[in-house]
Amino acid sequence: MQSKISCFNKTIFKKNLTRFWPFAVIYGVYLMMVHPMVMYLEISNNMQNGMDTKPWQVVGDHFTGMTEPVSVFLAAIVIAAAVFGYLYQSRSANMIHAFPVTRTELFVTNYLSGLVLMAIPQLLAALATNLVILGKANSMIWAVWTWFGITFGETIFFFGFACFIVMFTGQLLAAGLFYMIWNFLYVASVMLINAVGELMIYGLSGALISAISHPLFPVAYLLRKVGFYMDGSTQIYHVQGISTLLIYAGVGLILTAFAWYIYQKRRIECAGDFLSMKWTMPVFRWGTAFVVGAAGALCWTYLTGEYTSQNRMVTKFVIFLVICSAVLFFVAEMFVEKSFRVFKKRIAMECVSCVAVLIVGVGLLQFDVFGIESYVPQTEEIRQVALSGNGNVSYEDASDVEQVRALHKLIVDHRKDQKAQMRNGAMEWTETVGDVDGSASAENAYYYDYIGITYTLNNGKKVSRSYRIVTNDASYKELLMAQCEGLFNDPEALKRSYFGMNYKELNWQLIGAGVEHARVDERGGYFYDSDPVYGSQEDLQKLFDAVLADFDAGAFSDYGWNGASEISATMNLTLRTDHKREEIRFANAGGYMSYFDGEELVNGTQVYSSLYLTDRCTNIINALIELGEIESADDLKVPEDASFG
Repeated sequence: MQSKISCFNKTIFKKNLTRFWPFAVIYGVYLMMVHPMVMYLEISNNMQNGMDTKPWQVVGDHFTGMTEPVSVFLAAIVIAAAVFGYLYQSRSANMIHAFPVTRTELFVTNYLSGLVLMAIPQLLAALATNLVILGKANSMIWAVWTWFGITFGETIFFFGFACFIVMFTGQLLAAGLFYMIWNFLYVASVMLINAVGELMIYGLSGALISAISHPLFPVAYLLRKVGFYMDGSTQIYHVQGISTLLIYAGVGLILTAFAWYIYQKRRIECAGDFLSMKWTMPVFRWGTAFVVGAAGALCWTYLTGEYTSQNRMVTKFVIFLVICSAVLFFVAEMFVEKSFRVFKKRIAMECVSCVAVLIVGVGLLQFDVFGIESYVPQTEEIRQVALSGNGNVSYEDASDVEQVRALHKLIVDHRKDQKAQMRNGAMEWTETVGDVDGSASAENAYYYDYIGITYTLNNGKKVSRSYRIVTNDASYKELLMAQCEGLFNDPEALKRSYFGMNYKELNWQLIGAGVEHARVDERGGYFYDSDPVYGSQEDLQKLFDAVLADFDAGAFSDYGWNGASEISATMNLTLRTDHKREEIRFANAGGYMSYFDGEELVNGTQVYSSLYLTDRCTNIINALIELGEIESADDLKVPEDASFG
């Protein structure tokens, strides 16, 4: 009689379901609580209290905010480790593989049983949700089954990923550890690269690499890209990211195929080993030394001692990097070999090679081989540039942008000297560094400043740099101050930062204002409170004209001003324009006009902006006096004998 080759074993399948059903029950209870139960309670509450939110809106909003990838991500590794758990014990592994079943039959049966253990709770949750909304939101039944399809697609990916990881190790704990590591490896590596870059690259501000919603960070990417959204104009819910979901599901099937292949090559006797495949061992050693070693070196660099010069910090980091990476290289080998006897010549030579690669990488950053420190975007690439520090200003015109680039080039040309100076504690140096006899003089006094530059390029990308300037080079100081004064104190640039890059064509109307200033209570203490400004539309517009006049007079030009002011008050403006919100060109990072608080009206847009008043705001003060809001500038001062509280 001809033998029959099978890829599926009913007995093992039933055994898996009867053994591991508690995992499915726990997962199912979770799904029942967060979907049909929550939806039922919210719909019932809205109907009993007569709220305007319709049942179909409740369903749409619920699925719009779903976080299913997180629960699928966690359930997948638990169930994969359960159905393939026999691989972690020598007795179980030898017994199972002694049965008259092929490895393909074992793998396919266990894979399908695990998939069923996850799919059944999802199906039951979808059915329960369907019953909850039946007769109340029939138009959203499609969303329930779309949710089921999305969730099952994510299950194919994460369960395939989990099975792939399970095949690489002979220990339960290691399987869970590697599953977490590989799912979060991208974001962890990016954060580490950004941290090392910030330490070593003078002026680097922000991330070298973005860690948000990258395909290699699947949980966050699926949360952001796949799911439901509502079209605000039509109030209709739609589905997004189906193509992305199909790609991930396809990747999950590919990983499943790789897991099957690895299972064919897996040694039975590796049960209990930290890693089951020999070729993964050097990857684990090098990965541990690179990632964990660099993270440990960064921690020790920042925890030991005060911040000194950037060059000293880098030197300290390199020393700690050599120590941490070498130690962790051998620690990783101890896990692999399950022994402390790992100090062998071959491993030692491999460790030296690993550390050497790290040192070369650090050297490439330190000597700016990639040109990150010296990078200044070309004028034709720049859409807008913002300066921050002693004020916030933004520029768009090519001639203005070229002036900012000139300032940036000046700073970059002096970066070697700056990396050798104090990064923090610069104010103390200004006080203490002086002549040989200890006396300070204008010639050798240290100059301290902070300058932030953010370019918005034509392709939408941003390039940010943040510089702390500490120098006693008189010529550099003179050039720097001259360029900064011209840029930071430009009245037009300041007005663009407060009222939008195209504020002239927006024709703002001041429709509301308030002045927040100190008041004295009965006990002699003072507190800040806001008084609305009353007046006709004409009066308010005169107040806004006074605001613009003070800008032109340099009242809000902070660069070079010592900050001494007896007046301590804030004026909040509510501005309206007939233009739509998308027609407003908001200033780049550091602008004062609130983009997020803006309200799009039926026939225009309303935004908010705040001004910090000082003694120099004479036009505003006179306008407030004419409106009868204050009697004199003294009303905006903090009484000398008052105490805060």
